[in-house]
Amino acid sequence: MDNTFDLSVASHEQLLALIAEQQAVIQGLQRRIAALEEQLRHSGGGSAMPGTKPPTTRSQERKGQRKPRPHGFARQRMTPTETVDHAVERCPDCGTRLQGGPAGRGAPGRSWRSP
Repeated sequence: MDNTFDLSVASHEQLLALIAEQQAVIQGLQRRIAALEEQLRHSGGGSAMPGTKPPTTRSQERKGQRKPRPHGFARQRMTPTETVDHAVERCPDCGTRLQGGPAGRGAPGRSWRSP
């Protein structure tokens, strides 16, 4: 099919020849499609696209085998064994030396008050 002429100025005979050639190509392609579909049916892939994996039931089987978790995947909350209050000597923003009172909740140390 190597007709590279201008269809708007082609003669009636040239257009008929082109149509006949295109019909022959279409019939050949239809036969090829039918052969490939038949090959696909025989390979067991009737409805799936070529190259795709067949569906499995493994994930469904695994879901039934899992242990139930009362809290999901989150760590269970526990009561703390110790509380530690940290105090600083200088303000982390301006560098001013801090002094005086407790560091919060009554623990000894430095507060955030500047002199």
